[in-house]
Amino acid sequence: MPPPGLSKRSAGREVEPRTQRPRMNTTSTSGNASSTPTDAAGDYHRQRLADGATCLAKALDYLRRGWSVLSLCPPDHCGVGLVSRRHGKTCKSPGKRPWHTWKEFEERLPTVAEVLDWWRQLPTSNVGLALGPVSGAVRVDVEGLAARQQLEEISGGDLPVTPEFRSGRADGTGRGILWQIPPGVVFRTTPIAFQDGELRFQAKGAQTALPPSRHKDGGLYEWLPGRSPDDVPLAPAPDWAVRRWSVGAEGQRRPRPKVSSTRTEAAASRVVVLALTALSHLNPERSTAYDPWLRTGMALHAVDPSEGMLIIWDQWSKQAEGKYQPGDCEAKWATFSADGGLGLGDLLRWARLDSDWVPARIVRQRGGRIVVRVPCRQGTAGGASA
Repeated sequence: MPPPGLSKRSAGREVEPRTQRPRMNTTSTSGNASSTPTDAAGDYHRQRLADGATCLAKALDYLRRGWSVLSLCPPDHCGVGLVSRRHGKTCKSPGKRPWHTWKEFEERLPTVAEVLDWWRQLPTSNVGLALGPVSGAVRVDVEGLAARQQLEEISGGDLPVTPEFRSGRADGTGRGILWQIPPGVVFRTTPIAFQDGELRFQAKGAQTALPPSRHKDGGLYEWLPGRSPDDVPLAPAPDWAVRRWSVGAEGQRRPRPKVSSTRTEAAASRVVVLALTALSHLNPERSTAYDPWLRTGMALHAVDPSEGMLIIWDQWSKQAEGKYQPGDCEAKWATFSADGGLGLGDLLRWARLDSDWVPARIVRQRGGRIVVRVPCRQGTAGGASA
């Protein structure tokens, strides 16, 4: 074995004794000491500990209100690997996800001892809330200007005064609106994506970061002036939200039109993309006349009856300046059926008539009917025709 102080690589050859590196002079010519990297790191760590301590204090306050609080990972993920190796590998939302197991806290409140132990293990944690009946609260998550505009339209301005906070998003557009769950109502979580964010209704099965957590962009989650739980109580979810986001009788989701079992998920997604591409080639004048506007909506509904497709039809309808009315698309969408007689083939036919556009996957034509074949991963094919 090599003598103490020598590595295997240095054993057997002469090694010069190590010399200590000279310390860098951190004093400026004016005589003022400049901050060293070590000082900056120390300041940062002390700030993160202070953030965590503030979050712990608020977590205990929220718990006293009957809210099921959670300990979320810090936005920089520092120290997460020491308490949960799995979380550090799987989390894609730093600062927003519980680093500990939390599903049981959808059914019961944590104890004070459990909350204190979470912050003992990871003192820089953010604070979160398990939504649903356990806390008696649901959240409308508004991310981006398009999402805010959509919320104004579907609510008709009926947004009661209730606790509301801003996230620490750098653009300042993130909002969280908390509502109380009305008696006997069961809500479902529903996301709607936009180019610059999303509008998402969160209920049981979801959780949210709360003030004063720190966002990964660097800002703090903050209650809006006069909108903290100390200022106003949770307002019951308004009637329009109950109609839109509650589940059906006996806790079952509202039935949706059946999709053919022969169409795989991969094929279905390709059909949606094809429909949206065809929509982009339609003459904008189709949105100004009632019948073409209505038939376009019916065809889109047949392709995908989801709320996301409704939003796309609504956005397309806004081309009709002077005729567009918020809520018209939503009202008509609720009346469409799966067997309305229109579908993807009609969208393709209209796009060909309006813009002379045809997709690459048209394999044959029979008279006025277009047959589209969409390949599947398993080697089978799904077709659509009109």
